[in-house]
Amino acid sequence: MSKDIGEYNTCPHLCHYCYANTNNAAAMENWRRHCACPHADTIAG
Repeated sequence: MSKDIGEYNTCPHLCHYCYANTNNAAAMENWRRHCACPHADTIAG
């Protein structure tokens, strides 16, 4: 069984040239959700 752990707009580092984040506000909100529920099925909960 495998699980895809990648998800856009989830990195809290907010690097300027990163392809993973297209919206800093969404990335930080998704990171906040992850911290609130770190065992959810997805990074963004």
